Amino acid sequence: MYLRKFPNLKSLNMAGNPCTANAEFRMLVCAYIPQLVYYEYKLITTEESNIAIQYYLKDLEILEREENKLKKQIKDEEEAAAREALHKEAFVEQLDKDQLYEALFEKDEDGQALLLMNEEVQEIYNSFREQMGLVTSEIFELGQQQMKLRQEEISQYQS
Repeated sequence: MYLRKFPNLKSLNMAGNPCTANAEFRMLVCAYIPQLVYYEYKLITTEESNIAIQYYLKDLEILEREENKLKKQIKDEEEAAAREALHKEAFVEQLDKDQLYEALFEKDEDGQALLLMNEEVQEIYNSFREQMGLVTSEIFELGQQQMKLRQEEISQYQS
């Protein structure tokens, strides 16, 4: 499984390794490391590779699903980190959602006690939350616009 990570791996020699004593090991290598062209200095034929893939098809499907899930997770994390870096550069980090509101009222014990009084207070609270969200999103957009202006000014200055 580990060697699947290396797309440029074209040749593999495992002579002397105890795991190669298994009769089906060559077929396992052909199936699980599809980028290989040579194993033990012998060419892996297309037919041999296809037979190995069919033999281990169910296991390969599970492995590929897990690999795709992991790749998607890594991609999502990288995109989130890039987005966060962009927001940080624009001085608007954590303003794209309700983080500011949550940070302000997260530990507000008095505010939580007020919410328990009646429904009218809850309606006012929810209205304030919506208004705060609108103001926060305006600040966020303004920060993005100002970052673009700064970048344009910097590029004009440098040219």
